[in-house]
Amino acid sequence: MKHIVLGYDMTEADELRMQLYMIGNGNRSPFCLIPTMSILFYPSLWPEMIYHFKLGKAGHPITSLRLSACRHLPLSEIRAVYGRPDIKVT
Repeated sequence: MKHIVLGYDMTEADELRMQLYMIGNGNRSPFCLIPTMSILFYPSLWPEMIYHFKLGKAGHPITSLRLSACRHLPLSEIRAVYGRPDIKVT
């Protein structure tokens, strides 16, 4: 569900981007922290690390989103609240 709402693809690189977003968004679970260790194998993504982390900090906390609570809502409404924010990161 997170991939759909946040707009991250199911590739290894986008999974890492999403995990960095989730850490910035307040998720500190081992299931989120452990995959970020793979950043060592993706030096081309290093410049993006802070960007996706900051996107997560700016976003509405998605850890509280439950499929059962939102399955009747249009995806556009869910993304309007929980989707990646449009921010400029400096």
